[in-house]
Amino acid sequence: MWGAALGSFLVRAGFGLILPALPAYIRQHGLPVPDLGLASGFYLGFSVVGMLLVAPFIDRVGHTRGLVAGAAAYVLGTFLLLWLPSSAGLFVGRGLQGLAMALYAPAVFGYVGTVVPADRRGGAYGTIASAQMAGFMLGPTVGGLALGLGGATGCLVLAAGAAVATVAATVFLPPEPAAEPVPAVQAEAAQAALSTFSAPLRALLVAPWGLGFLAYTIGQQVPNGVYNAIWSLYMFHLGAAPWLVGVSYATWALPLVVLSPLFGRRALGSAVRTGMIIGGSVMGLAAFAYALVSSPYAMAGVGLLEGVGSALVLPLSQVYLAERVAPHRMSGTQAVATGLGQTLALVGAVASGFLFPVVPWLPFVLVGICLLVGTWAFALVRPAPPRAVAVASEGA
Repeated sequence: MWGAALGSFLVRAGFGLILPALPAYIRQHGLPVPDLGLASGFYLGFSVVGMLLVAPFIDRVGHTRGLVAGAAAYVLGTFLLLWLPSSAGLFVGRGLQGLAMALYAPAVFGYVGTVVPADRRGGAYGTIASAQMAGFMLGPTVGGLALGLGGATGCLVLAAGAAVATVAATVFLPPEPAAEPVPAVQAEAAQAALSTFSAPLRALLVAPWGLGFLAYTIGQQVPNGVYNAIWSLYMFHLGAAPWLVGVSYATWALPLVVLSPLFGRRALGSAVRTGMIIGGSVMGLAAFAYALVSSPYAMAGVGLLEGVGSALVLPLSQVYLAERVAPHRMSGTQAVATGLGQTLALVGAVASGFLFPVVPWLPFVLVGICLLVGTWAFALVRPAPPRAVAVASEGA
């Protein structure tokens, strides 16, 4: 499990290392400014396609192999940015990095759910979330320093090193236990009516708990698109200094690094669902608060509060799903839910780019609405006890 946490840290750090370099990258190689937005579109688009069409195969081929494939795509995308400094290299490289995240994230979820006993799973998911956010905090900070010392190339070289280290950490992970045979009835049903692509979606749509979880996950993904598009712009709009913009990312991530393992270890019984509702509500209210404040320092403070909500959401939502989905459906179900959410995140990112010049705070209001609607749709669902649902899901 610690190898999976190390790989998660390295992946997030590598992605963070690249972020400060992208504006300098296009200037250094004489690329048009719109390429930056198109590159973000390639990243999100490949991520959505990977989540919906490729990641469901991870449960079939093995979570460890999914991790290796994700790490390999991460290496290839990062080196492509170095080897082919052009619009095509930028688009394809960022697209491969989006595909890497689409494979690696659900594979980690499935791997931990398989190798860690149920009574320790919450703490394990909390540790993974903490490692991811530690990488998110460190990556842009180191990337900013590398940008000053070695330009965009310096950032990419460090990111390439993180990519290679991710592969090494992933290849040497302990193997998963042998998979239990799929019941004959389920195998017949899968052959008759389901495919690798449709089975995870059907699992989410058949039971009320699945619909609630799907609404929750989609709502949670919207901030990823909107904030990636306009967060820095809004901070500068409020008069923030560049250092404060960087600190604002760290204040959001800090609670996840510290609190996610603690919340995960205490994820027992009904506390899992309650914690998800509280965390989602805090995130939604924080989004509305962003639209109301007029100080960049207050934005960073609200970000700290939002981070506490996220520290509840990340590990507990994974525990909730692991309690209700059979091991051979874990990665696929998580990937389908996240992929649908990222589709809406992509729409939100594009829309916020048009809304920001007109009403700068309006995208935050829309994020708050999406978060609260998804959270309270989930809250209205009264799922069966986890064991009953898990047994029922064996036929899905």
